[in-house]
Amino acid sequence: MAQRVLIALSLQNNPNLILADEATSSLDTFNQKKILKLLNKICNERDIGIIVISHNFNLVKNFCDILFKIENKKIKKISEFDLDSNLHNSKNIKLNPKSKKIISMDSLSMSIDNAKILKNINLEIFENEAIGILGLSGSGKSTLAKTIIKQYDNYSGELKLYDKEIKDYTYMNILQ
Repeated sequence: MAQRVLIALSLQNNPNLILADEATSSLDTFNQKKILKLLNKICNERDIGIIVISHNFNLVKNFCDILFKIENKKIKKISEFDLDSNLHNSKNIKLNPKSKKIISMDSLSMSIDNAKILKNINLEIFENEAIGILGLSGSGKSTLAKTIIKQYDNYSGELKLYDKEIKDYTYMNILQ
């Protein structure tokens, strides 16, 4: 129930992108799939993108267009060869080849209390994509999400939202 309320709240400003950080982690398998189906429906109907952050590879692999894994403080795209052979046949969100770049990261690094959490992340996220960011607990998934929405701003490297440095936005601008 709480997940549906948070999804509804996230839609009130007609976003171009939804950031779902462990949105299904406290749910049983049936309800996890139900929430992902709801997110899929919303993204398709409203033509918006989504970043799903999860530690559950099996849950998100059939939901996302592109999967990335954070490991050893770095992010790596998971190739189709790393996935089940039927993955590309079961994607739900359609990519628009003329999509605008929403987020770009160039050599993004992040430390908390002198501990390096993320190191030299290079990533581009376009409108209408369903992106999965996977990794073990403590790998930096939520740190990356919080950096994207400007809860953490002590990063190095470039982080841009619509080709404008994210440091130039207010927190409220990003939420809109």
